Amino acid sequence: SSGYRRLVRMLNLTLHETQNGEPSAILLLAEIDNYETLKAEVRRSTLDALTASLELRLKGGVLAGDTICRLEHGRFACVLTPLPSHDAENVLLIASQIQNLVAVPLIFQGEAMKLSVSIGCAMTKMATLTTGEMMFDAATLALADARDKGPGGLQFYADEMGAKVKLRETLIKDASG
Repeated sequence: SSGYRRLVRMLNLTLHETQNGEPSAILLLAEIDNYETLKAEVRRSTLDALTASLELRLKGGVLAGDTICRLEHGRFACVLTPLPSHDAENVLLIASQIQNLVAVPLIFQGEAMKLSVSIGCAMTKMATLTTGEMMFDAATLALADARDKGPGGLQFYADEMGAKVKLRETLIKDASG
């Protein structure tokens, strides 16, 4: 999708700016918990309006230089401005701030809807990530782990996760070949 392409371009630019041990490039990938259930329960127009208002709320709640973009399937990406202060602890605080912003009920057609998000985080300080695609894939893997931890899960990507996926793909390929 165009949102994904725009995001990867932005990540590549950020990665270019953060080389040589400079501040970390950071991507947070948030997904509405139980999105498929929600999708089945509400009309598409309602779902679009809901994710649009969440996007606005998130944009209002992050730092001026941070970028929020809405992706498909109830996902939002947040590319943080590379700052020297962005260590894992700081990023955890930002992630929980995002979760708190989402947790405030949205009033929709007279009903209060309470949502939560799980978040996967990829940061160059914690893993070997050299392209926007790699960062997106890493955050996606971390998000899958976060979702497994239940609603409101949070997971950082580590290089071992990628190694596990590669091993699993190799085993599947060997078994089917």
